[in-house]
Amino acid sequence: MSDTEGADDLASVDQLTNLDVPLGSEEPQSSASTPALAGLVNDANGDQPIAVEYAAIATDGGIPMEGIQQMVVVQHPEEAPQTLNGIDVSVLASIVQFCRNAGLKETENMLSKEVGFTVAGEEPDDQAALDFDEACQEFTKMINLLDSMFENIRAEFSTLLFPVFAHLYIKIINAGDSDFARQFMSKFSNHIPVAHFAQVDLLKYVTQPVQLQGCELIQNLLEHQYGVRLSKSCQKQLDTFLSKNPIIQEIIRDNIQIDQVDPQARNIPYMDFFNGGLLGHTPVDKKQKVLHGVTRDDIVVVGDKKKKKDLKDAKKKDSNAPPADRLPLPYVPEFVLDERRTAYREAVKKGRITADNPPSVCIYSACNTNGGLSSAEISENCSYYALGLNDGSVQVRALADDHIKKMKPSNKLDVSLNDEDIDIDIFEEFTAEEKPLKVLFTGHSGAVTSTCFSPDRRVLLTSSLDGTTRLWGIELRRNLVIYRHPAAVYQTKLSNRGLYFASSCADQSIHLWSTERINPIRVFTEPFGATHALDFHPNCNYVIGGSNDRNVRMWDVLTGTCVRNFTGHKSGIRGVKTSPDGRHVVSFSEDGALCVWDIGQQKLVAVQQCDPCSAKVPIQFSRDGSVFAVGTPHWGLSFFSLDSLITNDLNEPKVDPPGLLIHQYLTKRTTVMDLTFNRKNLVICIGALDQK
Repeated sequence: MSDTEGADDLASVDQLTNLDVPLGSEEPQSSASTPALAGLVNDANGDQPIAVEYAAIATDGGIPMEGIQQMVVVQHPEEAPQTLNGIDVSVLASIVQFCRNAGLKETENMLSKEVGFTVAGEEPDDQAALDFDEACQEFTKMINLLDSMFENIRAEFSTLLFPVFAHLYIKIINAGDSDFARQFMSKFSNHIPVAHFAQVDLLKYVTQPVQLQGCELIQNLLEHQYGVRLSKSCQKQLDTFLSKNPIIQEIIRDNIQIDQVDPQARNIPYMDFFNGGLLGHTPVDKKQKVLHGVTRDDIVVVGDKKKKKDLKDAKKKDSNAPPADRLPLPYVPEFVLDERRTAYREAVKKGRITADNPPSVCIYSACNTNGGLSSAEISENCSYYALGLNDGSVQVRALADDHIKKMKPSNKLDVSLNDEDIDIDIFEEFTAEEKPLKVLFTGHSGAVTSTCFSPDRRVLLTSSLDGTTRLWGIELRRNLVIYRHPAAVYQTKLSNRGLYFASSCADQSIHLWSTERINPIRVFTEPFGATHALDFHPNCNYVIGGSNDRNVRMWDVLTGTCVRNFTGHKSGIRGVKTSPDGRHVVSFSEDGALCVWDIGQQKLVAVQQCDPCSAKVPIQFSRDGSVFAVGTPHWGLSFFSLDSLITNDLNEPKVDPPGLLIHQYLTKRTTVMDLTFNRKNLVICIGALDQK
């Protein structure tokens, strides 16, 4: 009997209990052959529950309909049939039960939410029906199949081990068998790839069903599909294996998203590199177009004279640059543009940094920092630098300028001056002995996690563990605005136009702000972990963030959507930086993996293995974008050639390619916390002495 038939075809209570009354055209059966299960139908409107019975039905030919249950609504004869939102309750119960038996859980949940109708009682429990021995046998077969594969296929197939293992373990915990869960963990945990050992250790502490809700890793695995990339040859072997192993087949169908790629990658170290993402490999989204080009207002000119002969046509040639009116952006001050043009011209004259032409490095070591140096920032033209301390104070010091300007109070300003003289008169005049070289700002109640100068160097943006971001007026010597966050702020990054800035919080969210508003204008919630690395794209239209979930994401400021998601790191991201031409992103993870990503082609260009590092890692490009420098807290400074990757025209990503790492310097006892290239290609670094 179909559950979709009318309510008149449903069997009555008398037909089930009184065997003298025939059930349709069926023959009377003994009471022992007609099992009944009692349940309740709950009305969301607050009415009393309606009794429900389940009975197994057989066809006229005597063929049992296994797995199909008929719901019968038991109503008292003196009461009128109950309705819910104008629909007979018995019809609703039949539809809900049909969805439940057919495994249409999403349809059942949507129907219950829309009508306000739920069925309480015994539900099919897939977890309780799990055959423990069969699950172990299937996973053992999967491991044996992996060992028998060729090396290149094995690297792809191994990406399936962790998600299948994790979901099998979750099923066993849901079934309530803690002893078997421990046996399963001890037997197969050593077969999981090394990149997932941290997640496996976390799963070991989950031994009861009540702990599943409190485990963030398990909730992410249950709520999101795990991404895996397989070639056609590997997919064929997987399909053959799944046809004989239904338990693993169900797990892969419901919880794993397979993205088929062709041709197969021949670089085995590259395939092994991707076996470590928290939720696997994100499939390539070709629908999202990123306007990664830059205009002359964002960055003057990128590259050498051979690539950019006509400076006036540089803006027109970049077809990937966003339209000028796509995003409301402020104008860059003319003196800032003049500084950038002059810096570029001088940098080109001084010669480019190559393997045969090493750079000169100047390091400033901060001593006696009163509790430790937590952050540092050097301004774009190297005239100022800022120090953020653990006691919540911020120091701004003059580096190239002879002093830090101070604006006069309003009662000392002469309003009768012409507009041409007003810029000269608004600042205090100091003697040679009185010129201030340092400004101290206090206001944060926690450690200062980041500092950032505006392009004109008139304001400073700082973030702190006290959950605030503060905007300081350097010339006014006071705090201008306080931006409050729901949790501690790990980093703040200001765009190179100055209006927009992004901040990352401990609640795993990224906030986009405008300096003209006290509330965020965008909130990005895609990361599954805290974000410790932030950067603005040079054209100010995108925000790049690297988080503890091992992903590097790129958000569109205009739409708020995530337009790029680069996966492959095996640990949390500690540094990100976009190239001056806006084409590439460099990221550094906690395990020491340095990755270069291509934004336009959505792929990994190269991977360089460096020393591991658990703190923030500063990354900075040279003025022409051909070289980038990376500072690590292990008293080191490394230089990498981006031109070596571009000129080689790599068709396939390389691991530790020759020519990428060109120079390395030891800084003795100073931990590099920020660095920049000045107009003469001199590398200026700042850090703390004897601080790890």
